Amino acid sequence: MPRYVYRCKECEQIFEKVHSMSEKLKDCETCKTKESLIRVPNLITKKIDQKGKVGDIVKQFIDDAKSEVAQEKKKMKEEEYKS
Repeated sequence: MPRYVYRCKECEQIFEKVHSMSEKLKDCETCKTKESLIRVPNLITKKIDQKGKVGDIVKQFIDDAKSEVAQEKKKMKEEEYKS
């Protein structure tokens, strides 16, 4: 399952959740505000002190995203054939 980072517009809390690509969180668990969450790109939350060039970090992010998409496509195809 892919990991997503969310930020609350009200309390500014940033947290990470693991869920399917089709799911999207909307309500903040911390301050209980409805419709206050914004999905933040995972690239922003990577450790700044990582070794390597910026281009390598971006390439790794892209490779991870491609892998997540491939897994989700496979899952969707399996569900479609079950119906």
